Amino acid sequence: MFGVLLTVFVYALYMLVIAFTLWMAVDAGKQDRFWWIILIVGVPIVGPLVYYFTEKKHEYKRAGHMHVERSETEEQHENAPKGAEINIEK
Repeated sequence: MFGVLLTVFVYALYMLVIAFTLWMAVDAGKQDRFWWIILIVGVPIVGPLVYYFTEKKHEYKRAGHMHVERSETEEQHENAPKGAEINIEK
């Protein structure tokens, strides 16, 4: 029984490491940081952690508190005439 629980725990931990590595690699790719991607993929556990604590964590501090506000698109949608027909001419 203990062996099964240990196996499940190890697989769950392995999946978390893979998910975290992919998250950091995709983020580095969005930032066009080629050498970070090489480090993240090439050094499995340490690379993503180093990227997170040197690059990603600072983004969260700069972002501050995010407040959800009504967007202009939502207001335009609500103020649009109801039942308007769309005519597409060929």
